[in-house]
Amino acid sequence: MSWRSSPGRSAYLSGHAAGPPSGPEALWQVWALAGPCLWLLGLFRGWARLAWILYGAATVGMVYAGSPPTGQALAGGLTVLVWAVLSLPVLAGVGRRPRTVIQVSAPAGAIENAVAMMRDQVSELESTLERMERASDELAIRRSSAADTDDD
Repeated sequence: MSWRSSPGRSAYLSGHAAGPPSGPEALWQVWALAGPCLWLLGLFRGWARLAWILYGAATVGMVYAGSPPTGQALAGGLTVLVWAVLSLPVLAGVGRRPRTVIQVSAPAGAIENAVAMMRDQVSELESTLERMERASDELAIRRSSAADTDDD
């Protein structure tokens, strides 16, 4: 594709290529090479994902600025859509960290020991409840006998 055949590229890069010694064609080649390189690196490196996001934002800005005023919103929107689709594989793993699962097995006989301990505690609780019931019954008998003696 010839440099002169793309008016959008020509409009933006020609207007902004005055500073560097290279011309707009060299800037376009660097930009066109940087995109696929950042996309591939973004699949594996965190810093390249950030660079890919910045590259996409700059691309959208250049497309928007280089488009005619009546079509800026449409050109920018289409560029965002294409960039978002291209970004799916690059940004798919962002925010996910590898999880480490550590399985610790109980020592042999630990379950039996825990069950035996629970049975001891339950039997101790039952005996305590029985003593409380007996004490409550004895108290009820004392109160009733005390009430009978007071009535005489």
